Amino acid sequence: MSDDCIAAVIPALNEETKIGDVVTDVLSHVDLVVVVDDGSTDSTGDIARESGAVVIRHQTNKGYDQSIDDGFSVADSHGASIVVTFDADGQHLANDIPRVVEPI
Repeated sequence: MSDDCIAAVIPALNEETKIGDVVTDVLSHVDLVVVVDDGSTDSTGDIARESGAVVIRHQTNKGYDQSIDDGFSVADSHGASIVVTFDADGQHLANDIPRVVEPI
């Protein structure tokens, strides 16, 4: 990876069973993880924060597009020059992040 600040934005809704592992895995490849807790009724946000993510919370579900927009804003405010999006449910492999970021 380059010297640029790389962030991952992860929109999440009721993913308490997976979000901790996802954040931990992603943090091994990026400088910052931003989880947007989009109105979860479980402990998604708390677990993400405990796992090392910066968490912003929507009190009500605002949807994927708003979550991505808000996550990018937070990543930008933390100095990220490269931002990747990632799913909270574990379907993506964190090991793919370097390959995706490398051409940038």
